[in-house]
Amino acid sequence: MFKLIFHLSNAARKFISGLREPVKNILCDIIAVTVYVPLIFVGWCFKKIGLDRIARQMPLHFYIGKTFNVIRNDARDRFGTPLEQRFTKNEIRLMMEDSGLTDIIFSDKEPYWHAVGKKK
Repeated sequence: MFKLIFHLSNAARKFISGLREPVKNILCDIIAVTVYVPLIFVGWCFKKIGLDRIARQMPLHFYIGKTFNVIRNDARDRFGTPLEQRFTKNEIRLMMEDSGLTDIIFSDKEPYWHAVGKKK
C-alpha cells in the first residue's frame, strides 16, 4: 500500500511542480485541505477517544497538533518542488559530518529526519 501511495503522490508531484507558481500554490493548498487535514483530523479523533495506537498508524499522524501553516508548507514542499530525494539516517549523518558538524542528534519522534549538530 505504501508503494502505491508513494507512486501516486510522486506522479502528482512531478505534474504539480512543473506548473506556474499561482496554480501550483493553489493545488498544493487544495491538497493540504482535502488530503492532509482530513487524515490528520481522523487521527486526532482516534487519539481523542483513547485509541492512540490506531492514531499513530494513520498517515500524516505526526501533524496532529501542528498549525495549518506547517501542514500547508509541508504540502507545498512535498508537491510543489521538482526534486525528490530521500536519504537514510546514516547518509544524513555523513553529510552533516562532512559539513563540519559534530554532536549530531536525530529526533526520536516522527518525522525522524530532523537532526541538529554543532559546528566545529
